[in-house]
Amino acid sequence: MKNLILVRHAKSSWSKTDLSDFERPLNERGNRDKITMGARLEKRNESIEKVISSSAKRTTQTSIALVKAINYPISDIQFEDTIYHSSVTIMMQFINDVDNSIDTMMLVAHNPGISMLCDYLCGDFFEFPTLGMVKITFDTQDWQEIFRDTGSLEWVDYPKMSIKIQTNI
Repeated sequence: MKNLILVRHAKSSWSKTDLSDFERPLNERGNRDKITMGARLEKRNESIEKVISSSAKRTTQTSIALVKAINYPISDIQFEDTIYHSSVTIMMQFINDVDNSIDTMMLVAHNPGISMLCDYLCGDFFEFPTLGMVKITFDTQDWQEIFRDTGSLEWVDYPKMSIKIQTNI
């Protein structure tokens, strides 16, 4: 069984108009939400073994906060420029290239790509709000066997969802 946790970055700031989109940091709400969602992710005990993240400022800040909450080494996050506003095809290349010794990985990216990836993998379109997360499971031992409609949506969570952790969609 392979497990994929998809995450959209936390809410970003538009206050500094001189910054490029890539350089936009989290806003106050995003900084609060990353702590809340990190705690929720920690309670899930997902045993995340690999984290791949867009290298944009807001995804970097989100990824670092989440991995701190689950005691994953920050230095082990794989930051990738090409995941910034990437297509499903690009994100799938990263997923399919994961070593098969890894059972659970997390991908932190942007919309609309992350929502489209969720739909591609399990046929469940979920319009990711900021810091929305889903877990998709795959009945395989090989990341290269993951493609369209091979996954099952196991859970969905996001900051404005009820405090009770949501499971079994």
